[in-house]
Amino acid sequence: MKSFNRKSTSLFLALFMVLLASCASSEGTAETTTAEPAGSVTETETEAEIMDAVPELDFGGESLTYTTVSWYDYEIYAEEQTGEITNDSVFNRNKKMEERFNVVIESIPVDNGSHTEHPNYIRKSIMAQDNSFDIAATFVYTAGTLVLENLFLDWTEIPYVDLTQPWWVKNINNAFTVNDTLYTAVSDTCITSLQLAYAYLFNEKLAANYDVEDLYAVVEEGRWTLDYLYNLTKDLYLDVNGDGTRDTGDFYGLLTDINTSVDCYLMTSGQPILNVTDNGFEVMLGTDKANQIYEKVYQLIYENDGTFWYWHGNQGYMYDDKYAIFKKDSALVMPVRLSALYNQLRDMESNYGILPFPKYDESQSEYYSTCLDNYSVLCIPNNAENLEMIGALSEAMACESKKTVIPAYYESALQGKYSRDAKSVEMLDLIMDGRTYDLSVLYSASAGGAYGLFTSTMRSGNMFASAYAASEKKIKNSVEKLYTQLMELGKPS
Repeated sequence: MKSFNRKSTSLFLALFMVLLASCASSEGTAETTTAEPAGSVTETETEAEIMDAVPELDFGGESLTYTTVSWYDYEIYAEEQTGEITNDSVFNRNKKMEERFNVVIESIPVDNGSHTEHPNYIRKSIMAQDNSFDIAATFVYTAGTLVLENLFLDWTEIPYVDLTQPWWVKNINNAFTVNDTLYTAVSDTCITSLQLAYAYLFNEKLAANYDVEDLYAVVEEGRWTLDYLYNLTKDLYLDVNGDGTRDTGDFYGLLTDINTSVDCYLMTSGQPILNVTDNGFEVMLGTDKANQIYEKVYQLIYENDGTFWYWHGNQGYMYDDKYAIFKKDSALVMPVRLSALYNQLRDMESNYGILPFPKYDESQSEYYSTCLDNYSVLCIPNNAENLEMIGALSEAMACESKKTVIPAYYESALQGKYSRDAKSVEMLDLIMDGRTYDLSVLYSASAGGAYGLFTSTMRSGNMFASAYAASEKKIKNSVEKLYTQLMELGKPS
């Protein structure tokens, strides 16, 4: 039995649960929807149809211990039932697993204010061989460095784990698989990969006032593209306060930061940063399409009279200011992380609709979504003692999360007051199914700045082709070294 010293529940978790509970009990002006939550088990979909293949196993009361970033401990562990639906679904999931497999599920949350504390904890624990945890749930963009230190096992070799099942996030796991190995996996246990996914919101009242066509139909017909978004918003600007200055007192078609949302456009346009081949990693930032995507987004932000933009402190406005503008009906559309629906927009009076990020063009076959680069990935330490227990519980918990935790999250945080109509719930399915990411995010510290170049260049207002040309040698050398390191992982020293 491992020694265990559980830290107190983080302030973030406490605030998160209080916030959701208070919002769920407050009365809003919007109509609630009776649509089935996306991902839920319907009356015609029996539990047998969402069932893992893990056999009956008894682990004799052994502890399965996770280490988590304290901010996100709630997706792995719930100490008690509170009446809040997402918390209680996690509690009940874990209770069911404990009874089914005769285990005790525990967690060691680590404060990660500088984004280095949790990786350091993982590293020190594994190197000390203290076996303090069985699975780490940590930030994706910090996990790559630990992978390259050969600290994790390959998920494809773990017993009972079936990565082809729908409770494993296929698009992300495929992107992170190199040489048929996967050291960081994402399943439906990782609800942060949904919470931190990006979407577009539109103000339904303003859409009606300006005779905007049904945007849900536009999405369903495949016409929701970057060009459509530009044409929709380019003429929507009013100097409401009459001061002759574009500021927070005016009305806009598009409200956006030039920060993490800009990183989305490459991946949501189906453009990889690194392409994994049989012989290495191909850097895709110098392609014609990458430049054309940049030009479209540049036009959307800088050459669009209907756009109001800023990033951390630019023009005196901070990141969260955009939510205040949107809530007072001063912008038609805005890109957001889904977590903003309950964190920043829970008290918005006007109805809003949810859309996926736009396609590059109508020839793109599907809508892709991507996430902020600090959602959780699951990693198994190379000194793990009981791989049978780790594999069985990982598979079963992911399956149970798909059946119960994900639907509970939709119901408590995204449906009703937060997701204002049944069509928005359908859009969430598109977003959830389209979650994807690029290998350069996982290995952002080792890819020569490939990830983030798109956004940093957009902030500067420079052209992407010249920015990439200036960085090309450094990026390609770093990526070549990265590939060599990954090929060497797992080999005898």
